Amino acid sequence: MNFKIVNSKLGIASCSRDQVAEDIHNPSTVIFFYYQKRDWIVFNEEHRDYNLFLELVQGYMELNDRQRKVFLDQVDIEEVRKPINILIQILRIRRKCRQKIKAA
Repeated sequence: MNFKIVNSKLGIASCSRDQVAEDIHNPSTVIFFYYQKRDWIVFNEEHRDYNLFLELVQGYMELNDRQRKVFLDQVDIEEVRKPINILIQILRIRRKCRQKIKAA
């Protein structure tokens, strides 16, 4: 896959719709996905809301736990809530993988 690094500190990259994982049925609707081989969150740069969700995800990732809780309590728009819930799952996977590496 051909990715462009967006934010190396946060592990965020982007790619064209053609590069979105092959097992996804409708790549045009994918905003971002987790690429476990590189531990990256990869954004579909051709998605209509690419810039909006890129800023949202980067901002969310830079919050501490308390700030994240406050943020989540204020989000009531389903179109925003769903991707944030997916991001939360991705961040949990990342945390577990990193804990396993540290323990080894």
